Amino acid sequence: MEWLLCGVLALLAIKSTVGVDIDKKCYADIAFVVDSSSSIHESDFKIQKAFIENLVRYFDVGPKDVQFAAVSFNSYVYDEFKFNTNADQASVIEDVDDIRYRAGLATRTYKAIERMRDFLFASNNGARDDAEHVGIILTDGTTNPGRIDGLSSNQGKAKTQEEAKSARNDNITLFAIGIGPKVNMAELNGIATDPDDKFVITVANYSELDKEGVKKALFNRVCSLVNIPAPIAPTTTPTIPQGEDPKRSMSG
Repeated sequence: MEWLLCGVLALLAIKSTVGVDIDKKCYADIAFVVDSSSSIHESDFKIQKAFIENLVRYFDVGPKDVQFAAVSFNSYVYDEFKFNTNADQASVIEDVDDIRYRAGLATRTYKAIERMRDFLFASNNGARDDAEHVGIILTDGTTNPGRIDGLSSNQGKAKTQEEAKSARNDNITLFAIGIGPKVNMAELNGIATDPDDKFVITVANYSELDKEGVKKALFNRVCSLVNIPAPIAPTTTPTIPQGEDPKRSMSG
């Protein structure tokens, strides 16, 4: 009996130290949309990647647990890895570490959200019909279409809202994370699922991004979405998405 009591006390101590619900099992497909525009210094981009890697460490990763995927974006959108690319936590972290800093001049947030919805969440890329679908958009500024699509600044911002609405209509829960003093709060609030106080997270700078409080809050908010189902095989027929795929059209 004494060893059992000690075990219970140890478990409670771990929960108190970590500050998350370690007994809560998530069953979700989580896609990261990672800003790689020129407004981000390379040192801050590395902090952004460290935040993602450390957040991944909070989850059990695998085909029956949480799966991860990612795109990065600036003037273009880059496919980083798909849900069926990695089967374990270490592999996901390795692929996050491989995301390149490209410092593009534009910030085509709308194209990144579109690519996340059409490509990453396609069933033939590992997205599961019975899992919670979650998108986490990280940015330090606002949509800037540049000269690529012939859109004005306001048209680009409106296009971001349209793509976010399409993603939410496809039952993708969106978190918007804004970093630094130049974030556009109206844009973040428009991207994120309601209510904003749950699905929008802002931090003062990149040094604050990788703090435990931010990761714990995001972990618990993601897991609170999940009503654990018994995993079943998807019943829909895989389709080929028609999204932008710069990795096939340019060397990056």
